Amino acid sequence: MKARSVLILAVVLATALLIAGGDMSWAAEAASGAAPAPQPTAADYPHIGGINSRTFVWAFAQMHLFLAAFVLAVPMFVVSIEYMGVVSADERYDAMAHEFMKVSMAAYSFTALAGGGLTLALFLFYPDLMGYMVRVFRGQTLIYAGLFLAESACLYIYYYTWDAMRYGNRKWFHMSIGLVLNTVGLTLMFLANAWATFMMSPAGVDPANGAIVGSVW
Repeated sequence: MKARSVLILAVVLATALLIAGGDMSWAAEAASGAAPAPQPTAADYPHIGGINSRTFVWAFAQMHLFLAAFVLAVPMFVVSIEYMGVVSADERYDAMAHEFMKVSMAAYSFTALAGGGLTLALFLFYPDLMGYMVRVFRGQTLIYAGLFLAESACLYIYYYTWDAMRYGNRKWFHMSIGLVLNTVGLTLMFLANAWATFMMSPAGVDPANGAIVGSVW
């Protein structure tokens, strides 16, 4: 089991390095002949019925932000309480941590739905912007998708193995799963923050026309 886990981790790291390497080599080539950023007008954006695109996107974005903050913070709190239960030998801490995870499980589904709705709305109403962002961050979008799947797997494993790993050395392994869950969740947040930061204060682009001249880093 340990050897298999190490092999899986090595494959994931190798894939991430290949993607990052591809981004850097692509950026070096693009620096000499980068295409300018699109400059769409209001007429270029899709209009669907009487829907206000900004309000529609904002509603999904705000809801996703609220829920994502909740499902990111709760597992950190839960692992801390679980650890307190181990060191104090008080099962009330463990029971409380388990109850908190039940709430997080329900919220996670709504978070994924809000995130999916936000993604669909952005590509539907702002296709030029999202196309440009995908060109800028390229491999990071694949890493983000992979981390989302990894977070989902860690979350469900962490919750559904709670009773089976409640005592003995298995409890420490269970808390390790919680630490991995929190690490993946924080990495997802860092990636999303990087994208938002680029939108507010872009770097690695030509200020004259918005052409990408830097690397993803």
